[in-house]
Amino acid sequence: MKRQSPPPRSLAPSGPPPQVLADLQQAVAHANAGRWAEAELYARKVLAAQPLDPSALNVLGTVAMNTGRPGEAVAWFERAAVGQPKNPFIQYNLGEAHRRAQALEVAAAAFARAARLKPDFAEAFAAAGDALRGLGRTGEAEAHYRKALRIAPAAVAALNGYGLLRLG
Repeated sequence: MKRQSPPPRSLAPSGPPPQVLADLQQAVAHANAGRWAEAELYARKVLAAQPLDPSALNVLGTVAMNTGRPGEAVAWFERAAVGQPKNPFIQYNLGEAHRRAQALEVAAAAFARAARLKPDFAEAFAAAGDALRGLGRTGEAEAHYRKALRIAPAAVAALNGYGLLRLG
């Protein structure tokens, strides 16, 4: 009788448990709908199971930023960026939190990182332009607005920022 070998085992990690994934999906859905308390509740459930989950940390940063706590948001986004340093959306969110905290120099750097990580990220280029314009660095701001408009010619933020730059 011929012996059969056992089925091959996957070498890939198994990933988070289904309940953690479900909680994360709920956190993101609530955040996208602007239901901040519910988003925070589900994100904290994810972190109870996986304390370093970058997506849950990003949700908590989003909640803090949109409920008037930009300093707290910065801390959450920085923790999320440690887990996913090449995620352009986390870098963008970090930049926005710094912008809301009036730290324009740091905001401009985070927006620029987001744009480098995702070269077609028109919003990141426009946001970098806004921060640089706020710092009085008009030449750099103009370059960022122009890049945003090459990517997305109808990008409202870039059109508005570039218009304000030209008026000033």
